[in-house]
Amino acid sequence: MKIHIIAQRLDKDRILPRLANMLADGTNWSISEEPDESADLNYFFPYLELERFPEFNSTPIAAWFTHIDYAQPEKVEMWNRAAKRCDIRLTSARKYYN
Repeated sequence: MKIHIIAQRLDKDRILPRLANMLADGTNWSISEEPDESADLNYFFPYLELERFPEFNSTPIAAWFTHIDYAQPEKVEMWNRAAKRCDIRLTSARKYYN
């Protein structure tokens, strides 16, 4: 199965790019700032990346859901939109499981 990770600022020393790059290195999955239409699954890292590609639906979609930022209603809306689009939703926190 060909899995492709979508993340931004991959060359920066920031937590999300570091985590995305480590995931790609550890799994041999491809990684870039854009979806790969030839992949079997595109994994948006984190879910906010889906906002950049509102029309993308060429492959099944997965996303990592980090946390809900209730202090910012627009981020809650992004969370909900992304959750509806995803075939697979991943989270590191049990409280977001449902």
